[in-house]
Amino acid sequence: MIFGILALLKANLVLSLILLLLSAVVLTTKYGFSIDLKNNIYHDYTLVFGFKIGQKHAFEEIDCIFYKINSTLETRSDYSTANSSTKRKIDFDAYIRFSDNKKVHLGSYKDEESLIKNIKPYAESLNTKFINLNNN
Repeated sequence: MIFGILALLKANLVLSLILLLLSAVVLTTKYGFSIDLKNNIYHDYTLVFGFKIGQKHAFEEIDCIFYKINSTLETRSDYSTANSSTKRKIDFDAYIRFSDNKKVHLGSYKDEESLIKNIKPYAESLNTKFINLNNN
């Protein structure tokens, strides 16, 4: 019986450590993007436990930073009552485009004002165009 209790505690300890490790991975994982203007290299990466995972890419010049609306439909169904509801979700997505037409997603925002507040200063500091594709 004592061995059974020890085995149960040990199994829970291992499970607890696994769950703690998975939680730490989820909490410390972030998307990142950096530009080295001196060497014309950008780095699109995922940060996990402080380690940058991703490739570096060379570019000739930055064409522009632009944003556009991303509209999706979300459907929720309640199968017990056979009811469903559909809601349109609108996000504003920002991208940076390079002269070779490659583009990198910079972030999604719930409203246009917060996107402009966060992204426009980068366009100004990089001395590049800031374009709203929704007006075209």
